[in-house]
Amino acid sequence: MPARRAWPRGGVRCLFGWRLLTWLLTSPHDGRMADEVRAVFVFDRDHDALVFRSLEHATGYMEAIDVEEGEYVALFTETGGIVNATTTAERVVLTVTGERDEADLRARLRDHQRRMRTPEPITDPVAFASDYLRREREWEWAHRWPRWPAWLDRRLHGEHPPKA
Repeated sequence: MPARRAWPRGGVRCLFGWRLLTWLLTSPHDGRMADEVRAVFVFDRDHDALVFRSLEHATGYMEAIDVEEGEYVALFTETGGIVNATTTAERVVLTVTGERDEADLRARLRDHQRRMRTPEPITDPVAFASDYLRREREWEWAHRWPRWPAWLDRRLHGEHPPKA
């Protein structure tokens, strides 16, 4: 009789196997300072600004080939902390360095505001990130697919988009 395989996490078995579960639960940046980051600002070569709610979300969006080719020129946390983007085995790895440059973050946000021609000045990066993420959630909510009958849609998703 073959020996039984030891399963992690107190003997709990997963339909897809413990390796997949471990891979899904393992953070790509080893959890360094992840709990302290509330927003990640990513600026690309075209001076576009992207905002993500965590390092994990930013990592999931960014592609390794773009990082290697220098597509993303600056990455910051909401407090102006500098984020370093590297690749390992075709995976993006984001690490928060100990350095801060809040003046550069604000300058890039002002440049973004000028390019987008928004009337209100961006004075607070956290408020800008919250507004950006709120508008993104509302857009996703309005354009979700498939469209279910109204009664089923309310039952599955509720009346309003989720709040952060």
